[in-house]
Amino acid sequence: MTQTKHAVSVGVTGHRFLSRDASDIAACKKGVMSALTFLAEANSVTLHCCFALGADILAAECANSLDIPVVAHIPMPPKEYLNDIKRDALSHGMPFSAEDENNIRRLLSLAKECHVAIDPVDTYAAASLAVLECSDKLIVVWDGVKTPLFDADGKPINRGGTYSTLTLAKSMGFTDDDIFIVTCRRA
Repeated sequence: MTQTKHAVSVGVTGHRFLSRDASDIAACKKGVMSALTFLAEANSVTLHCCFALGADILAAECANSLDIPVVAHIPMPPKEYLNDIKRDALSHGMPFSAEDENNIRRLLSLAKECHVAIDPVDTYAAASLAVLECSDKLIVVWDGVKTPLFDADGKPINRGGTYSTLTLAKSMGFTDDDIFIVTCRRA
């Protein structure tokens, strides 16, 4: 008798600019693949991500290689988002080639669904929240640095960032058993 697998939604959050060292990327990929494979052994998994550079794209590639469906939660319409990703990478001195853009387009086209979480104030935080709201588990590709969540005046900062999203997940009831930390190095 075949046992029915439980549906499990897995969100991902992580840094945009991962180390470009091949061994660092391989280690991150191995960690994400391990988490997804572990979860998929007993469950029917769907990955939810924001399709940002770095960890999100890496996780989407891993999910596709494992035939795990991916759902996109992006902070603005696709064309505008691609332009924003490119601008962000270049403004941080990171490369962004036509190949990078085509890869993101390809991954988005493979997504089972694509949701746009528009919030003009907390643009990226809204997309991260959308991922968390529909996830049972969370993969966090993180360097372990607890970035400040508030400025000197007590106003929220770094909203939608990796540590912010991890903190939010815990406040929403995600336990240590629900969270898979993949250690990474940033560029």
